[in-house]
Amino acid sequence: MSTCAARASRTTGALRVLLALAAPMAHAQAQTEMQASTPRESITISHRGESPDNGLQAWNAQRLDYARNQPGNWSVGASLVREARFGQVDGGAELRGALSVGDGWSVQGEVGAFPHPHFQPEWFADVRVERPMARVGEATLVGSAGLRRTRYRDTTVDRLAVGTEVYRGNWRFGYTFNLTRVDGSSLPGHALALDRYYGDDSWVGLRLDTGEEDALLPGDVVATEIDSIGLRGRHWWTPAWALEWGGGHVAQSDLYDRRWWMLGVRHAF
Repeated sequence: MSTCAARASRTTGALRVLLALAAPMAHAQAQTEMQASTPRESITISHRGESPDNGLQAWNAQRLDYARNQPGNWSVGASLVREARFGQVDGGAELRGALSVGDGWSVQGEVGAFPHPHFQPEWFADVRVERPMARVGEATLVGSAGLRRTRYRDTTVDRLAVGTEVYRGNWRFGYTFNLTRVDGSSLPGHALALDRYYGDDSWVGLRLDTGEEDALLPGDVVATEIDSIGLRGRHWWTPAWALEWGGGHVAQSDLYDRRWWMLGVRHAF
């Protein structure tokens, strides 16, 4: 699957936060999650640590992720999440899926809930569509758009994301423009991704984010400026076992700077 046409075919059924997202695993990682070239199921357990400054206690998070995919047709996944921040602990669950609906289009969705949260949202819901748009030489251009609503105890955050990706050989370049609405303010943000695929669905990727977004504080959600850089990857050392890893730095306006790292083990069957 090293040609750009193969990468584009795998993308149509793909599901980052991802990537996240802004959340660290948001769409970019979630999308790579579903790009395996053969049908498989997998379970991943991971730990993430963060070290914010300004006198804040260290943060940590643990995830248990299940995924099942049928390349080019559909994919499903579920997660159990535990996060500790600000001296408090929240736990929740997430469900996600993707479906190829013909003519190159795919529809992707994700929902999550945190019962009785201290700092996490009560729930969130995300829907996204994407489609290969053009072929330029050896490169394939993919377009996408998505909406996300996140409901906290006292406020609601809405986000529009419009992005494009370029696949060429074993390389992927992505750009996403985010427009976040929080407390009556519209916050623009920009996210860049560069991935290199190798071996059997292994990859390493660089993430850069800048602009404005919502940020969590104890009992509050505020608008803030952000600049971040991160490096992530997944390496299959056998057909059934892979190491997931990542690390980076986030500068969140005058609120805090934080360093983060992540390690996980994935088993495919």
